[in-house]
Amino acid sequence: GLYIVAHAGEAKGPDEIWKALNSFPVSRIAHGLAAVQDEDLLRHLADNHVVIEVCPVSNLCTRRIQRIEDHPVISFVAHGVPIVIGSDDPMLFRTTLSEQYAVLETKANLSVDHLIESCRQGFESACLDSGEKEELHRAFEEWYTNNFSSDMAAQE
Repeated sequence: GLYIVAHAGEAKGPDEIWKALNSFPVSRIAHGLAAVQDEDLLRHLADNHVVIEVCPVSNLCTRRIQRIEDHPVISFVAHGVPIVIGSDDPMLFRTTLSEQYAVLETKANLSVDHLIESCRQGFESACLDSGEKEELHRAFEEWYTNNFSSDMAAQE
């Protein structure tokens, strides 16, 4: 019944991620940057719905990536790996979750649809019971329908 998040693949290679996956029933990988170096790993993550928690500003600040544009998030999405967007340590990295979304859209080429899907995936992969997850989904879909969807229709 434990929800396990492995901090893996940020500083070391894909073997670190494989080790975490083979050692524990991992539900989420924090960072997981090195996953893009291993096609079999990407396929495993996608097939088993193992979520990668993406924290681009943190990765930039720790120099794991040189530019946000270099973040492998678009490769994760292209391979069908579920992603959620996190802020890692907002006080340390002087960022917010909203800023993470903004840089992923403007610099890492994630579409609004990808960002919306990552929100939905966040609810689905949250460490909550099914009733709480359903309530989050319902509230989000209601907000999306009442606000975002009407904004998109107005732009057309």
